[in-house]
Amino acid sequence: MLLFILIFCVACSQNENHVSADAQGVFNTYDSLMEVQKYSDAISTLQNNFNENEATDYDRLTYYQLVARYYSDVPLDLKTTEIYLDSFEMLMPLFENLNSEKLGFYYLKKAKLAGAKQDYDQAFYYFYKCKQLLDVNVDFKNKQYYTNELAVILFKEGYYSVAKDYFKEVYSIGTKHPDLSDFGYSFLLKHMSLNNVGVAFERMNELDSASLYYNMALDVVEKNLKIYPEKLNRIEQAKAITNGNLGGVYVKQKKYTDALPLLVESINSNLKEGYDKNDAILTKIKLAQLYNETHRYDTCFALITEVEKYLSTSTNIEALYRVENLKYSYYINIKDFAKAITANEKRLILNDSLKVVNKRGYTKENFIKYNELVKSQIDLELYKSSNRVKSIYLYSAAALIVMCTVLIYVLLRVRKQQKAHIEKLRKLNLVIASTNNQLQESLNSLELLQEDNKRYQKLIVHDLRAPLTSILSLINLIKLEETTNESVIQYIDLVEKSGNKAMLLIAEILKKESNNTSLETKVTSLESILSPCIQMYQSHALKKQISITTHIEMHDVNVNVDKMWRVFSNILANAIKFSNKNSVITISTHANDKKVLIVFKDEGIGIPLEKQKDIFNTYAMKGQQGTSGEVSYGMGMFICKQIVEAHGGKIWFDSIENKGTTFYVELDRVVE
Repeated sequence: MLLFILIFCVACSQNENHVSADAQGVFNTYDSLMEVQKYSDAISTLQNNFNENEATDYDRLTYYQLVARYYSDVPLDLKTTEIYLDSFEMLMPLFENLNSEKLGFYYLKKAKLAGAKQDYDQAFYYFYKCKQLLDVNVDFKNKQYYTNELAVILFKEGYYSVAKDYFKEVYSIGTKHPDLSDFGYSFLLKHMSLNNVGVAFERMNELDSASLYYNMALDVVEKNLKIYPEKLNRIEQAKAITNGNLGGVYVKQKKYTDALPLLVESINSNLKEGYDKNDAILTKIKLAQLYNETHRYDTCFALITEVEKYLSTSTNIEALYRVENLKYSYYINIKDFAKAITANEKRLILNDSLKVVNKRGYTKENFIKYNELVKSQIDLELYKSSNRVKSIYLYSAAALIVMCTVLIYVLLRVRKQQKAHIEKLRKLNLVIASTNNQLQESLNSLELLQEDNKRYQKLIVHDLRAPLTSILSLINLIKLEETTNESVIQYIDLVEKSGNKAMLLIAEILKKESNNTSLETKVTSLESILSPCIQMYQSHALKKQISITTHIEMHDVNVNVDKMWRVFSNILANAIKFSNKNSVITISTHANDKKVLIVFKDEGIGIPLEKQKDIFNTYAMKGQQGTSGEVSYGMGMFICKQIVEAHGGKIWFDSIENKGTTFYVELDRVVE
């Protein structure tokens, strides 16, 4: 017994949760080298000086953690990461209560490896385990660090909206629980999180919000220059990165005067020895873009040449794509179209490569689904663990009850066998009858649902035809007409708008499938909806030598812009379809204090009297050909009525056969 106690004590001493003095010295040297960004020296020192034979189990656990973290972050070698993470996992059972820092590391790295293998069940499982750990963890430094790690992974997967909220939480933790003795906790993570929120907003094209957070990050820089004068180089590097990002946003906003000094300062800082040259190159691309847009083409080309020389051996696909995209724009501006074509071919190839690299395995629906699923699994595991003894008693009692029930049932069955058989048959007949009724009701419901789905699909296909027809018409104009560069750009803008409308319709299908039926409206002017609609269908009208005249007053309405655009485009498309050559279509607006009326009047063939009463029903005009043989599917007015009434408005028409038709749309007016 004494020998057993001695062995147990030795084993416990080996598995204490702290690092030995010798190992701590090696780890401190590694941390110092990593802090000054001497990554190769850091990992070499760690692997050469750590003695596994003389180390404790906790020393080895910490060593495997550092090496796995290095290979998952610096060179991104997932195979080596997995080897060391497996070694870390083998030692975990030796410690009953691992601290949150080690558990958080393990969960995040397991999630990252599972995602790389496309095992998303496992990935979301460990994501949730990490999030659950952070929610109950009182160690604010570790919570800040691993919240940032989780945000970075979500950001890299393209979930910028979710990632920015986690980055905000990183900043909030550092602000609420300050510790000025820790430079990384107090400054680096706080600055990095604000900068990354700005990048997330920039990726979502919310440039004003991006600018706000970049400026907040610069405020953090200025405050910490006084607190950490000995860390001047690190703080200047952080400032250079944010200056470059903010300058890039200003270029996108056409604020060239504000952008120029920021970009130049960022480049000059990052070109210093030991600073981030890669960031300097990306910032040079932004500066070259500024010079290109401000017509300083010689300076722009000189910067492009510098960047290409640096990237000649680079595998950074995003940087290479940015350069080719800039070259394409530059050659278009100087009218060197042959080189522009070459640059365009290269950027298309690089863009395809970027799509492959950035292809996501996670989806928002999966993230929500697995959050709930894993939460249930973990809660169940905790419940089973804490109630194992109670479960044994419960199962025993249940078994006893079952046995007694069976015994009673047998006794009753012996005594009342005949009666029991008759009763059983009666109940079975009732169950069968009830089941048949339920099955018939389910079959009827499925048939109705199938009809609704077919009808909805036809509605969507009908609405997709309008933007896609516009795209094809505009492309034909570009091919057939001798157009200037300016008109080509206008046509391409119209093609892009039509494509965007088609994409919005597709997004609506997805919203429909997710039962998202809410009508999102905003206050906007009628002119801002009608003008793009008229511009898009101008080419159709010109082909039939039809003139479109407008008398549009400036009135505001509270509508869903995309849905109301569909209404106006449907009415205008029909007016063109059923109008004769050399006729006129007039679009006008009239308003009183509460309502605004939009009028579409044509001089076309009109609507046959027998079809007028059904014009707002599905397929009412099916088979009716336009004046140039255009096909009609008879669904447009049905869609228009649904949309207008959803806005609380009205739609009606007057029509005289062979003289023309006038459609009226009445909406609530917004008066300031």
